[in-house]
Amino acid sequence: MSAVPPIIEPILIDRAGLKTVGVTFSNAWLLDLEARGLFPRRLSVGGRKTCWLLAEVRFIAKRAADRDVSAAERRRATRPSCVAPRRRIAI
Repeated sequence: MSAVPPIIEPILIDRAGLKTVGVTFSNAWLLDLEARGLFPRRLSVGGRKTCWLLAEVRFIAKRAADRDVSAAERRRATRPSCVAPRRRIAI
């Protein structure tokens, strides 16, 4: 018999949960990103309440963090190493 994979319950987060993950965009900007396919689509959970899947949002936040780190590394790599930092002279 083949083993049945465990059922993983999806974890949903709301707007406040987005902020804890590091996503601080406005609602209008989130709607624009969702329409362009650059952010996970929200799920309607009843009435006016919407949520996102935590795994999808974490994936996007991790990609953004990696991008920011690699941009900083590129800036350091392109800085000439022969230029000494300026020293302040005490008067």
